[in-house]
Amino acid sequence: MTLAVVSESTESSNVEDVLDDVTIPLLVMDPALFDNLKMTGPTWQTDFGDAQSQTHLSIIDAGHPLAGGLPQGDVQVAAPAEKFIWGRPANGADKVATIMGTPDKYAIFSYDTGDAMVGRTAPAPRVGWFVGRNAPANLNVTGWLLFDAAVLWSLRQRALFVVDAANNLSASDVLLRNRLSRQFGYQVRVVSASAVQAADANGTNLVVISESTQSSDVASRLTNVAVPILCLEPALFDDLKMTAGGWQNDMGEELQQTEIVIIDGVHPLSAGFSGSDPLTVTTAASKFLWGRPGANAAKVAAMCTDSTKIGIFAYEAGASMVGLTAPAKRVGWFAGRDTPANFNDNAWALFDAAVLWAGGETTCVLDCQNTVFDPLGLLTSGGLT
Repeated sequence: MTLAVVSESTESSNVEDVLDDVTIPLLVMDPALFDNLKMTGPTWQTDFGDAQSQTHLSIIDAGHPLAGGLPQGDVQVAAPAEKFIWGRPANGADKVATIMGTPDKYAIFSYDTGDAMVGRTAPAPRVGWFVGRNAPANLNVTGWLLFDAAVLWSLRQRALFVVDAANNLSASDVLLRNRLSRQFGYQVRVVSASAVQAADANGTNLVVISESTQSSDVASRLTNVAVPILCLEPALFDDLKMTAGGWQNDMGEELQQTEIVIIDGVHPLSAGFSGSDPLTVTTAASKFLWGRPGANAAKVAAMCTDSTKIGIFAYEAGASMVGLTAPAKRVGWFAGRDTPANFNDNAWALFDAAVLWAGGETTCVLDCQNTVFDPLGLLTSGGLT
């Protein structure tokens, strides 16, 4: 299965801890299971409970995909009134909506994979959702929009993000992780370079390697994974067989850069940019990375200082690299460890293009900062105000 949905029609005593350790997403509507699943503490009507005769929720985090693009504030989700359920999750949860008039009773909340719950980390996404056992019969279109958002968020594709220290992300690594999660809807598992193994890529759709990693911590452990890799660590290009191994000859870095030159404006990795004029990609001088890939690589962007130093390049699955046939797509990309903190819109467009080309279309794009998530067409049809 790819998703388990637990109705409040269940008797919690029949389920208890059966689902605690499953590594698929759970969408949970039985508050009496919140404590079994470690989503809340154990006390009825203190840590979790129900509220009778409800019609409205209060959206408190409109930017979260689980809000379905709805604005902050009170929204009607049912008519006539119904029983809603709630919980008080741990600090590691994202809290999206409350029972109207009771701001400490959370009607929609979630944990992503690896988040701290109550006494354990989440083995997969967990969503606490507000409908009592009979409430679905009385949900309005807004209520169903929120249900669709919960299902789609739970079913996001997975990305593995390799960094120096998973418990101490740099500001730039936070930006990259959040971009993968918020812009593309990926479930992002962050793993320290010293701990990562090839098996960590199993079941994922994309591996992203930050330049915050120490290449010696990763070495050749990810070379043969049959998952697309977006690599921002030039000292791993040779381990991944994307370039030969001479530092500052086959791969390297350029300091104090703000611009790159698009040399293949047709390739999807160009994000539609073209022309030989330098393209500004950062708001402050930053470290850029480059490689000299094999003949079968697509070469998309180069350093302004040397057109043979390629800042964006890629191999298709099955292409000949440097002594290895690519097991899946491989992308070499230019951003140094601190560079994303200085990205302008051009750089983010290029990053998005790299993610889309390498990882493919995700289940849904959940960019609630710029685009309304409206799977039922309610806003565009005028059906929802």
